[in-house]
Amino acid sequence: MGEAKPWQIAVIVVGLLVLVGMLSMQFLKNDEPQFAKTGMYIDLKTGELVEVEYREDRALTIPAANPPSTEYTLFPVSKRDDGKWSLESKYFDSVDRYKLKGPYLDMRSGLVTPASGPVKKDVYPKRK
Repeated sequence: MGEAKPWQIAVIVVGLLVLVGMLSMQFLKNDEPQFAKTGMYIDLKTGELVEVEYREDRALTIPAANPPSTEYTLFPVSKRDDGKWSLESKYFDSVDRYKLKGPYLDMRSGLVTPASGPVKKDVYPKRK
């Protein structure tokens, strides 16, 4: 074992710097999951497209109640790549249960046709 050559020392130093950088990034990063702050819902009775701002301190049922009527008619929708709105098939049983089949939802494809543009609403029930 002879003395270390300069390039060997440089490789070790660079390796240590990379290790320190990776460890500091691991410990300093934010580990909290990032959740959506808003969601789009459709009222299957009226066709109204509703933007809901999610709250950390409250849960939202599906279907959600659409104020001021408080009827449970709001279902989450997502915008497809082609720009159309759709409802996931896992909600179809609830659509049947609440008798909300109508002109705004195609049960075969899951496509929804909103009757109006998005409006913002606070759909969380008021606490007493």
